[in-house]
Amino acid sequence: MPHSFGSLVFTTAVKALQERYGSRRQYARLEGSGSSPARLGPEESEFIAERDTFYMATLGSSGWPYVQHRGGPKGFLKVIDERTIAFADFLGNKQYISTGNLLTDNRVALIMVDYPRRLRLKILGRVEILEGEQSREWIEKVRDPAYKAFTERVYVIRIEAFDWNCQQHIVPWYTEEEIREAVAPQKTECANWSKRTRNSGNSSRNWARKTETLNSIHTEGEDVMPTITTKDGTHIFYKDWGKGQPIVFSHGWPLTADDWDGQMLFFGQRGYRVIAADRRGHGRSTQTWDGNDMDTYADDLAALTEKLDLKDAIHVGHSTGGGEVARYIGRHGSKRVAMAVLISSVPPLMVKTDKNPAGAPIEVFDELRVQYMKNRPQFYKDITLPFYGYNRPGAKISEGIREKWWLQGMMGGMKAGYDCIKAFSETDFTEDLKKFDVPTLILHGDDDQIVPIGAAALQSSKLVKGATLKVYPGFPHGMPTTQADQINADLLAFVKQSRQAAA
Repeated sequence: MPHSFGSLVFTTAVKALQERYGSRRQYARLEGSGSSPARLGPEESEFIAERDTFYMATLGSSGWPYVQHRGGPKGFLKVIDERTIAFADFLGNKQYISTGNLLTDNRVALIMVDYPRRLRLKILGRVEILEGEQSREWIEKVRDPAYKAFTERVYVIRIEAFDWNCQQHIVPWYTEEEIREAVAPQKTECANWSKRTRNSGNSSRNWARKTETLNSIHTEGEDVMPTITTKDGTHIFYKDWGKGQPIVFSHGWPLTADDWDGQMLFFGQRGYRVIAADRRGHGRSTQTWDGNDMDTYADDLAALTEKLDLKDAIHVGHSTGGGEVARYIGRHGSKRVAMAVLISSVPPLMVKTDKNPAGAPIEVFDELRVQYMKNRPQFYKDITLPFYGYNRPGAKISEGIREKWWLQGMMGGMKAGYDCIKAFSETDFTEDLKKFDVPTLILHGDDDQIVPIGAAALQSSKLVKGATLKVYPGFPHGMPTTQADQINADLLAFVKQSRQAAA
C-alpha cells in the first residue's frame, strides 16, 4: 500500500473501527506518515495495460456517489507516466453522470480486477476533463487505431494513491479465450491417447467420453488445476498468483503449498508474483513411489522455474524446503535466482556424524519412521505440538492451525512421506551452501524443537558467504505461521534492502 493511501481513506471513524476489530495495528504500519502522491511502478503499469474494463466512482453535488463501469479494448486505459493515466470517453453515453460529477468534484476512485489471478488494484486521483481543441493532443495519446468509436473527450487522471487489495471473495472468471488455452493441452493429450488406443485395438468407452467432453468445452470450461509434468511423468501442482518480481516458496515436510498462504497473500498484495508448488508425493501432486530425494526435489523445482520462465526470483524455503532451495542452487546454479531465504531450515545436515557432532543421532529419525508407520494420522496430530511450540507452558494453542497441518500431511502419499524423512535428515547440504552467490537471509527460532538451531542455522550462516542470520528468541519451528507478522516484515525488509543494494 503506498504511504499516502491510508492518509486519504483512513478517517477518524475508519481508524476507530480498525481499533475496535483488531486490525488497527496492522494498518497503522502500512499507513505511513507522508503525503506525497504515489508513483506507478512496472507492476502497476503492466497490470493497467492488460485491463479492458474497470469501475469508476465519482461524487455528485447531491452527495450521492455514483459508480460507472467503463470498458473498451484491452489497454484503453493508458499509462502516460508514473503519476498519470488517461482514457478516451467514447461517443454513446448520453447520461453524462460521471462527467457532470467531476466538473464539481474532480476526485475519482478506480477499481481494476484481474479475475483469473484474483488481483485487485485501487486508484485514487484527480481528473481533468479535456474536450475540443484542448483534447486534440491527448486524443493521439489514448486512441486505439483498431477501435473505431468516436472520442468525445479525454479523462486525464493525476494519481494521488493506489493500493493492491486482498484477494478474498474475488471469484475467478475466465474469458472464452482463456478457457480454450487452459484446456488445449488436455484436449490434445486425449486426442492422441484416443488415436493410440484405436490403432492398438484397445479403445476405452470412458476415455472416449472424456475426450468428447473436453472437445465440447467452450465457454463452460472445467476448472483445470495448474501443473507441470516432469521428465519421469510426475505431475507437480503449483499456485501462481500476482505479477511482479517472483517469490518462489518451498514448503516443509509433509506439508503443501498451502502452508505458505500467509506469506503468499502478504507479498501478493504488495506487488510480487508468488509461486508455491506441492512437492512430489505431497498434496495435490502425483503420489510418487520413486524420486523422493533431494536431488529430484531440486530438479522438479528447476523444471517449474523453467516452465514458468522465472527470472530474478527470490527463493524462500522452510524446513525441508530450505534443503530443496539449497540443493536447487547447488545443482542448477543461481542464474535465475536473485536472493535466497532459509527459514527454520534443515541444512547443512541434521543427522549426527563424525563431521557433524551437533546433529541428532540416527535413532531419533528411526523412531520417527517407526511412529509414522505405526499410526501416521496420530503421529501427525502429535507432532504439531512441538512443531508450533504448543507444548510450552502458557502457549496459546490454535486447533485450527493444528488441523490444517494434519490435513496437509494426510493429503500426501504414504511412501513419499516415509522417504522424505531420510531426505531431510540425512542429506548433507554443505557443498550446496558453499555455492550460494546471492544475498541470503537465514531465519531461525532458538526454541525450534524440530530442527534445533545449533546444527542448522548457526552452521549454515558460516557456510553461506555474506549471509544475514537473524535468531528469534523463543520462536518455534512453525514460526512462519505462528509469528507470521514478524517473519513477513523481516522478509520484506530484506528483499527491499537487497534490491536497493543491487541498484
